[in-house]
Amino acid sequence: FRTFSTAVDLVRTDFAAGSGPNIVQAGPVRLGVAICFEVAFDDQLRTAVRQGAQVLFVPTNNATFGRTDESVQQLAMSRLRAVELGRPVAHVSTVGVSALIRPDGSFVGKGGHFTSEVLSASLPLSTSSLRHFGSALRWSWRSSLRDSPSRH
Repeated sequence: FRTFSTAVDLVRTDFAAGSGPNIVQAGPVRLGVAICFEVAFDDQLRTAVRQGAQVLFVPTNNATFGRTDESVQQLAMSRLRAVELGRPVAHVSTVGVSALIRPDGSFVGKGGHFTSEVLSASLPLSTSSLRHFGSALRWSWRSSLRDSPSRH
């Protein structure tokens, strides 16, 4: 990835996956949790939705990446998960961009980069069955790679 950006060197290698559930019961609400970069992979949040998550919660600390585009890229991934899984997302960053996202991917509230703010809004509690956009997106992407002229 260094070919694209030297910022790849900012990624730390001392992270490890946990073994506990990714569902947190917060009063009457079931939160599906993906910490930081876990939002890049759909399987964890997909599992949480299958286990009854009504809202997706993505706590993150983007300090390692400073003022690079990583924070907004990660926020874009949270928006994708909202649409893909049909759930609202609370994307909360200590120094990056925080946002409250509706299941259609639109913002209810959005903070700034390296700002101190409180976002407050009502999010719908989704209990609908799992959408299947994720599988279709993966299939489409893999097909486009397989059929790419540069791959022949």
